[in-house]
Amino acid sequence: MTRECPDCKAQLRDVKLIDATAHDLLLEGCQHVDLAYAAPEANRSFFFGKIPALGRVRAQLCPECGRMLLYGESSSPKQDPEAESRG
Repeated sequence: MTRECPDCKAQLRDVKLIDATAHDLLLEGCQHVDLAYAAPEANRSFFFGKIPALGRVRAQLCPECGRMLLYGESSSPKQDPEAESRG
């Protein structure tokens, strides 16, 4: 889906976010990461210690003004409200 920049109306471009959190100089900035988001009340799982994600974050950049926008994409299938009301 193509979107317009809310500031200058140019077409946004998809970009990848680069992980620069590694403390090793050879790895810093070398890994692409898929950011995810979780519910505010989410807790780490007991066994693996991971926080359950609700979806991933997608980034887009405006080539004209440099504004970067982040969008959340749910990992659960979209629900059809009309189908639920009929069911």
